[in-house]
Amino acid sequence: MNHHPDAPKLSLLPFLVCDLALLATATLFASRSTSPLTPTEMLIITGCVALGAALLLIPVLVNYTRRQDALLTERQNQIAALSRTTADSAEQISIAVAGIHALASANTGKPPASASPSPSDDAVIRRFTQFEATAKTHRDALTQEVRQIATQVAALSQAIATAQHAAVLVENRAHARMPLTTSAPTTEPTSSSASTQNPPAINQPSATEPTDEPAVGETPADASKPSKTGRPRKPKSPDGALDLGLTSDTTAVSQSVPCADGFTRLLATAYIGIGQKLYLRGEGPGLSWEKGVPLQFVSIGKWSWETAAASAPITAKLFKNDEIECIGLGLLTLTPGHQHEVNAGF
Repeated sequence: MNHHPDAPKLSLLPFLVCDLALLATATLFASRSTSPLTPTEMLIITGCVALGAALLLIPVLVNYTRRQDALLTERQNQIAALSRTTADSAEQISIAVAGIHALASANTGKPPASASPSPSDDAVIRRFTQFEATAKTHRDALTQEVRQIATQVAALSQAIATAQHAAVLVENRAHARMPLTTSAPTTEPTSSSASTQNPPAINQPSATEPTDEPAVGETPADASKPSKTGRPRKPKSPDGALDLGLTSDTTAVSQSVPCADGFTRLLATAYIGIGQKLYLRGEGPGLSWEKGVPLQFVSIGKWSWETAAASAPITAKLFKNDEIECIGLGLLTLTPGHQHEVNAGF
């Protein structure tokens, strides 16, 4: 990626303003929060600081990349000009040597092969021959240097591409972390005083009962009116792990496609919260109904299990933390050599 040398540099002012705004937001959260900080507040403060650092790093990397590109372009132009000058000099030397040979032949009236040049002509010819050999040596050395510089340019371009990719990853992680932190406070519909006085009971993850209590501010005289149904509260994880609201209550039937590598693979989509795991119990290679096998974490909400030793259909069930069965999916049948995709809800 080549930039014009006179192109304006990326201004630091907008990024600096955004960074200061994010740091001010983090400071505001830290000053107005209770002590000690809750996990949600810690995530919000960390996300603001990380995003501010990423925004401040972007213009530095972009300006550094532009400077490197300008230096490389200038070096390549110098090498090209030097190559053209050397080629022109070599061509002129060849023309001069040919003219000397023709002149010697014309003075003696004999062909160049049988001509007997004078000692002065021999000295001039030897000098031009030495000059031509020197020019050829310099040209070969310059060609070798050009190849080395091209190798260095390729390595430097790879390093610049790696740095740009790292900057993009940092920015994506910072952006991906912010929605998770900002969505956590909205999971609790009640006021802060009500949640302090009446903490919610720990329920099973598969049961979310709607409350029939009257809304806040409703007097007993309104008992004749139909009561408003409260929003269902999200269950708390049995092991106390932090749940950011990435839970799925829907299930989908299994979809299978043949695998080119011959593996029998299960790809499950389940947002079960941070600190939770999916397990597989069943009948097949490495499986049993007494103890589950953990699925491999692929990405957020994606879990995978595979085997190459399946020769018959595999029957299995999905469990959350090897304790809670995914009732919506029920018994799964995995065909050998196929990839099965399911959406598990707990």
